[in-house]
Amino acid sequence: MKKNKSTCPVVFILICVCFIFGIIAGSVYESITESTFFIDKIALNEIIPQNMSFYMLFIKNIKFGIIILILSFISIGIPLILSVFVVNGIFYGCAFSHIISLNGFNGFKTFILTVLPYSILRLMPLVFAGCFSSIFIMQRFFKERSSKSYLKREIQKTKLEFAIVFFLLCIITFASCILETKLNIPPEFYQ
Repeated sequence: MKKNKSTCPVVFILICVCFIFGIIAGSVYESITESTFFIDKIALNEIIPQNMSFYMLFIKNIKFGIIILILSFISIGIPLILSVFVVNGIFYGCAFSHIISLNGFNGFKTFILTVLPYSILRLMPLVFAGCFSSIFIMQRFFKERSSKSYLKREIQKTKLEFAIVFFLLCIITFASCILETKLNIPPEFYQ
């Protein structure tokens, strides 16, 4: 898949802006509303490393990446992919605000030192898959059609690219699961 050199940075910046917007929206939502146990529980279970089996952690961490790759097969996938990043950012914002409201500066320090490194490793494959899927959608649905032989070659090439992206997604998610199992976060931190 031939990628325009100016398209990749624009898609990356758009994904990062959507994620940051989600973080801000989640923080504002958490600070202006009464603490709803349901939203806090979902956000904390998504963001804070949990004591789970390795298999369950892997499934939990790879689900957004698989959703993003699946969304690249529909023509309205770009707004849906961006909404996945906004929702993920809302989870981070709610969890961050909840931890700050419970533990103050100690919560901030613990969040930055323990959750942030794991979260960066967890978000890298999602951003990579989001960029790949968005560029794939733009090229597949917004360019003119060519001959059948050209389309056959493109389909074979696309299958290989999706396999490579999925393999990288799995490897980096595997590494983040290993890191999550090694983190020791005190239970009072997120309760």
